[in-house]
Amino acid sequence: MEYRAIENYIKRAKGSIYKLSRMAAIRALELAEGRKQLVDMPLSSKLTSVSLEEIKQGKIEMKGANSVSAQEKKAIQETAAEEEKDNKE
Repeated sequence: MEYRAIENYIKRAKGSIYKLSRMAAIRALELAEGRKQLVDMPLSSKLTSVSLEEIKQGKIEMKGANSVSAQEKKAIQETAAEEEKDNKE
């Protein structure tokens, strides 16, 4: 696994490791759903690696600090539904 210095990425997330991880996770989900890569990396690369490289190169920007995308809302709702289903069993 390649070492990635956090300093190369944290600037793009307004200095917050939490915002950086959220950005990378959201983008990795988008890639998993079939969105096109914005950087030249092998298709065999892990989606989190691709998303971090996109962040590093400034290809994606952070939305408002408190905004939640439709994709995030859907993921939250699906997780809640799964947890509710598990609790009923």
